[in-house]
Amino acid sequence: MKCIVWLGNPWTKYTNTRHNIGFVMLDLFVEKHDGSWSYNNSFGAEIATIQLWEEKLIFAKPQLYMNLSGWPTQQLLSYYKSCVEDLLVLHDEIDLSLGVIQYKVWWSHAWHNGLKDIILKAGSPDFHRIRIGVGRPEKDSPISVSDYVLGSLSKEDFQLFEQKYDIIQDMIYQFIWYTW
Repeated sequence: MKCIVWLGNPWTKYTNTRHNIGFVMLDLFVEKHDGSWSYNNSFGAEIATIQLWEEKLIFAKPQLYMNLSGWPTQQLLSYYKSCVEDLLVLHDEIDLSLGVIQYKVWWSHAWHNGLKDIILKAGSPDFHRIRIGVGRPEKDSPISVSDYVLGSLSKEDFQLFEQKYDIIQDMIYQFIWYTW
């Protein structure tokens, strides 16, 4: 079973922040593939199941702070008897320029606390990632990295990410085919 986990913070005040760009892209994907969300208390996540080709996919949006994404992810893998190599995690990435999308396999956490928690709980960094570049504050900016990623996306930035949706969708398809 393929598990696709999208990192973000679940509360309304984080809806259009850089940190939640993964949730935004996932909602578009699930909607375009006729999926729907339901909360599953056992996983601590909203879950959507989609059938693509001959593959059943489980999508999850952990409903804890992003930095605590490891427990829901580990619960999903355990319940569906999936190995960590069948996991795709989509997340924001400050070390990539705004709008740059990158697919990585077996990569470090690069100081992303959500990824650090997943690696700790899953016991391995050997999963797939889609990194969505959100950039970082300017070097001399008084804005901290935390305030920056929790800051709202501008209308232009949001439109840029919507234009990148097809790239992300193709990367999800690549993950499905690669690990089939």
